[in-house]
Parts: sequence; C-alpha cells; structure tokens
Amino acid sequence: MPNGNEAGIFGQPMRWYVDRAEWSFVYLSLFFIFGFLLSYWLQVSYLDLVAPLNLVAQIVAAIVTAYFTGIRHGATLAQTIITCLLVGASAGLVAAVLSFIRFFYPWLLLNLVTEPVWSALLAAGMGAITIGFFHLPKLIKKQQTS
Repeated sequence: MPNGNEAGIFGQPMRWYVDRAEWSFVYLSLFFIFGFLLSYWLQVSYLDLVAPLNLVAQIVAAIVTAYFTGIRHGATLAQTIITCLLVGASAGLVAAVLSFIRFFYPWLLLNLVTEPVWSALLAAGMGAITIGFFHLPKLIKKQQTS
C-alpha cells in the first residue's frame, strides 16, 4: 500500500516500472532457459544457435515492452526507456548466470557485470526506436500543418 513517501523516477514509483516489465522479463527468461536446455539436449554450439537466438529474443522483448508501455499505456519516452532498461538488465543477468553455469569458466564472472549493462543499453535503444517509429506519423502531420 503506498504511503505517499515513495520515491519515483520520472513521475512513477519503481513498482510501476516493475509491473510493466515483469511479463517481458518472465517470457525472456523462460526463452533463455529453454535455449540453454535445448543446447545441452541437441548438443549444438552455443555460439552458432543459442547466442543469436538470445539476441533476437532480447530485441523482440524490448520492442514489445516499448510498444505496450509507451504506445498502449501512454507512458512517456523516459518512462518507456526506463522500463526497457529494467527488462534488458534483468534478462542480461539471467543470460550471464546461465552461461556461467553452462561453461563454468572463471572469467565468465565478469560477464555478470557486462551482460546486464550491454543488454540494458540494447533494450533502451530499441525502445527509443520503437517509440519514435510509432510516433513518426504524428510528427510528420505536425510538421506538415506548420
């Protein structure tokens, strides 16, 4: 229950961002887990199949998150980017932990820092591009009328 003392980012409490990001994170994490289990079962190379599919899944999750947050729910660009950052960082952390478990090299501990940061930046960029794409007709119409 909010007590009025909640600190917010861009006009929304942190719980709002978590609520917007949770299903994208859940589906993306399940996809990662399924991909890693499938790579064990099929004995395929991680770099040949799982890594490209993870990248595509992260891009799709960022686009879907941005669409539902920014377009359907009417959030601002900053709120949408923060939500996409949250999804990207948390999914990157899941991917880093799974790759550490899969390969168990000590240097993969550094991936626990780099993968969430890289994934968050990718998700934020894709979120901004998605919002820009869907707001492009409004901007063109505004420019034509002026």
